[in-house]
Amino acid sequence: MCKIVEEFSKDRSAATTVTRDTSPRWTAPELMEAGAVPNSKSDVWSFGMAILEVVTGEHPFHECRNQNQIYIELGRGKTPARPLQKNIWIDPVWSLLEQCWQIQRPELRPDMSKVCRRLLEAGTVHETQYPATVTEI
Repeated sequence: MCKIVEEFSKDRSAATTVTRDTSPRWTAPELMEAGAVPNSKSDVWSFGMAILEVVTGEHPFHECRNQNQIYIELGRGKTPARPLQKNIWIDPVWSLLEQCWQIQRPELRPDMSKVCRRLLEAGTVHETQYPATVTEI
């Protein structure tokens, strides 16, 4: 995943990075094009995928057997389906992930400060709805 530094650093020259042979499981679709340069919006895509993996314990697009299948799914405009596990997904978090995975217009993805703020807000709502679950974690 690219470094997410610019939005929180006083040094606005901080850059995002990308490595060769990145996996389409976490990489924003627009970065798969020749000459594409990572930016804060592609970081948001990757961060959304990381959240999905942390909460579910499964890689994004885990149902795909190989990377070619993931490329096909992304080419069709598909993003990961909402998992069916109970008590881990609250609507505000899933809505946020869907915004992080905006495929057609990456510029509409929220900035990282908004993502963090909405996650904190969702955590407060979740704690109110499921206090035992949150305190046991």
